[in-house]
Amino acid sequence: MADHKKGFLVVSDLHLGEGRDPDTGWINPREDFLFDDDFADFLEFHTSSEEWSGTDWTLIIAGDFVDFLQVIEIPPDLPELDGEENYGLKAGPLESAWKIRRIMDGHPQLFKALAEFSLNHRIVVISGNHDAEFIFPQVRDTVTQHLKELAETSFQSSCVPPSFLPWFYYDGRIYVEHGNQYDSANAFPTMLDPVIPNSESGAGNSGGQIFLTLGSIFVRYLFNRVETSSPFADNIKPETRFIGWFIRNHPIRALAYLFTDGIRMLKKIKESWKLSRLCIKRKGLHPESIDSTGSRNPPGEAGRSIPAMQDLIAGLEEIQARPLLSRAGPTVTGFMHILLGPGRVIFLMGAILLINLAAIILFLSPVWTLMLPAKISTDPFLLSIISWNRNSQIPLLILSGQAAACCIAWMIALKNRRKYSCSRVCRQKASEIDNLLRPEYIIMGHCHETDLLKFPSGCQYINTGTWTKIFSRESSATREEKEFIFTRITDSDDGLAMDLMKWEARGGTGRRANLIDG
Repeated sequence: MADHKKGFLVVSDLHLGEGRDPDTGWINPREDFLFDDDFADFLEFHTSSEEWSGTDWTLIIAGDFVDFLQVIEIPPDLPELDGEENYGLKAGPLESAWKIRRIMDGHPQLFKALAEFSLNHRIVVISGNHDAEFIFPQVRDTVTQHLKELAETSFQSSCVPPSFLPWFYYDGRIYVEHGNQYDSANAFPTMLDPVIPNSESGAGNSGGQIFLTLGSIFVRYLFNRVETSSPFADNIKPETRFIGWFIRNHPIRALAYLFTDGIRMLKKIKESWKLSRLCIKRKGLHPESIDSTGSRNPPGEAGRSIPAMQDLIAGLEEIQARPLLSRAGPTVTGFMHILLGPGRVIFLMGAILLINLAAIILFLSPVWTLMLPAKISTDPFLLSIISWNRNSQIPLLILSGQAAACCIAWMIALKNRRKYSCSRVCRQKASEIDNLLRPEYIIMGHCHETDLLKFPSGCQYINTGTWTKIFSRESSATREEKEFIFTRITDSDDGLAMDLMKWEARGGTGRRANLIDG
């Protein structure tokens, strides 16, 4: 392969879940990835077609390859695994290893295709916010062993073990990461070690628990519950649009949720907020460093110097966002500090509920007093309350003031929604990474929206979107049921050449992705 042309295939956000039940054939209602055959065709085309068979490929999966959060089954025969009824196993090493086996069993064809690809080519898996559990050696070893067994059983050959990177891939010219570190709702204190210090899992098993970001809590305690009856609920982007959709389409269920799963979710938010004090940024290299993949070029190759790893990580940590569930920080985080502090959530919710209930009762007093018996409705104390209410108009002021505040907040949100959208933030952060590293290409995922931008330096930023279904009103790419966006970079004597492509399923060759400027 030394004489072969080098190439990179970059995809992201596959979100593999429990897939298809091997016994019943039914697809799990929380499954987002339904395109195993198409992904297998995609890999086969690039390894077997006349045009590309001579290429030494590196497949880079840029985060959220699998979705540990949406595997909620609890095995009854493994009491050593720790979990919560209706919400699934926790995010410890043994629990996550069981989940990844469950995911691989639900997607046999896709993992067989990966095993075949790895016979002669490399696979690099970068962690995202939905699969930070790859930080555990037990999870990485489970995947590696499964691909090895598939290669030996199906192809009677050994495979190249996949590489797992906790944050980013960088070889001097190409920089790839998931992008969740620039989204405060999904950012970990550090991607290099997203485990809660001194935590345990499963009957005292050491290894720790993954820190739950605000977005992860929403998935575990809100989206998973809704998807039981409304598949693809979590594919409505942005999340704020999902909340509106949920209230409009399921008003009774939304109200019931607030007093059941919603209370548990608020408790978990408060718990993660308290744990954030322990999950401070940890300076220095994690054992699973970028060097472990052998992907780095020597400093100076292609005219680009690679900074020392410590300096590189320090620079990236300055760029990343502060997690929303953090106990110190700017104004937004200060507000969360007040809102999510111990006991404050229940107090605020109860106070708001009681104030509104009292205002509504007083406001409607002329109506409900007519339905009371004459003896009660003529009570002097009751009549004085009604008279005071009519004269003061305080209930009307309370209700109208809250309505006005909601309208103002809604208008502000609409005005700033696009400015602070995930796509805009990732563009801004990619520009800062360009200033820090000066690579030729910066590739991210996370936003589920395809994007392409060229910076004044000549560096190109690419967002590979997602291979799952997506329902969104705002996007720079023309939407279809299936996106299948991937980035293809080839390396030759003339340098790197990049194409942002859309895979044409069923024996297709791929075509340029259609992006609309604006």
